[in-house]
Amino acid sequence: MRLWTSILYLYLILFSFSTATAVNVVFSKQYAPEIQEIADLITAGLYDQVFAKGEPLLERLIIEFPQGSFDEAKVRDFLVNAYYRSRRVMEPEAVTMGERAISLTEEIQGPDHPEVANSQMHLGNLFSRRWEAHKAIPYYEKTLIILQHSGSDFDDQRAIILTALGVAYRRLGEGKKAYQLYGEAVAFWPNAALQA
Repeated sequence: MRLWTSILYLYLILFSFSTATAVNVVFSKQYAPEIQEIADLITAGLYDQVFAKGEPLLERLIIEFPQGSFDEAKVRDFLVNAYYRSRRVMEPEAVTMGERAISLTEEIQGPDHPEVANSQMHLGNLFSRRWEAHKAIPYYEKTLIILQHSGSDFDDQRAIILTALGVAYRRLGEGKKAYQLYGEAVAFWPNAALQA
């Protein structure tokens, strides 16, 4: 029973890990307050407002920074977060939004940066919410690889991603693999809880 309680707890937390930014990530001074407001709206669960503020901001960022910027990448990432948590989860542009967030973040921060893992996780969550587990798994696996190289500060996120990956495998009917991943997640959790 304790294992199932831990698994449920970790899975519920999965949908709360996603608005934090990693160390050494800086937004432009001009747009930082608007980006923070979007992050706060996600935390509050106000997804319609995220779209209302995020989509026009994204258009302005694309015009001002045609080559792309971290501001654009993060706004796209926040919009993907809102897509997978809202009734707009099935909209086709959500996937291209997530793919662009990943590619921009990789270009700007490098392919192994924790912010890339965050974007990978959001796209994995989107596919998972669409019940497309086979598409979610590669994004979760890439997230884990990045987080494994990012140090113990990311153990809580690793536990969350292991749980999400377990859910994806379970949806594919691979219960044995799912339980293995749940066990790995629970093993991480005591270390992660001590860091909080």
